[in-house]
Amino acid sequence: VLYNQLITIPKQTNNDFMWLMGIMLGDGFIDIKSNKMNIAVHKTANDTRPILIKIVKDLFNYEIKDREDRYVEIYSKVLADLFTKMGFGGDAATKNMPSWVFGLPEDQILSLLAGYFDSDGHVAKSGLRYQAVTYTSINKSLLEDVKALAIMCGFGVSRIFKHREKGKAVVVGKERNVRESWRILLNGPKIQHFPSKSKRKKENINKIKSRRNFGRIGSLNFKS
Repeated sequence: VLYNQLITIPKQTNNDFMWLMGIMLGDGFIDIKSNKMNIAVHKTANDTRPILIKIVKDLFNYEIKDREDRYVEIYSKVLADLFTKMGFGGDAATKNMPSWVFGLPEDQILSLLAGYFDSDGHVAKSGLRYQAVTYTSINKSLLEDVKALAIMCGFGVSRIFKHREKGKAVVVGKERNVRESWRILLNGPKIQHFPSKSKRKKENINKIKSRRNFGRIGSLNFKS
């Protein structure tokens, strides 16, 4: 399987390819020594798992057969090498946005942002009102790149602010040591066309009422 001769490599990036790279930024891990990739898409909590499996098949002629409740695995030296050389390696704290992404067409940048959102993002809510597309990460540098790309695409963006201090926190019912994390919010008139592939998240995006680039949520100003 690691040297599957039937694997195909697209000649150029497209929207589906970049959405998958966004998923890799948020939930992917490349184990280059073992020639495999782990993508944390939950079987029931994440409704994009069937979409991801289909995209991997359509793009690379690779059928994902290794599926656990919390993740899927891809065993392929070809794909592990490809994604690493394209700049999507590292872990949650060390990942960065490859510089070549900034030169892509806007629709592909949007697909990348949507993939990252579909893996790690949610729609912020204040009371009964949905307010903004939200990214949270322990990797502040990566969020700086997200902010730059979002501004390029014409979204209103908040400052990057501290979401959680490092220390003890209850995660999935257990107390654990956690790192500090950061958050950024996106809104504005273009947010309604944000190309999330998650049906549940897209429904919430459609409920965002903001129609202005320069809005406010609490003490946060959105600027383009």
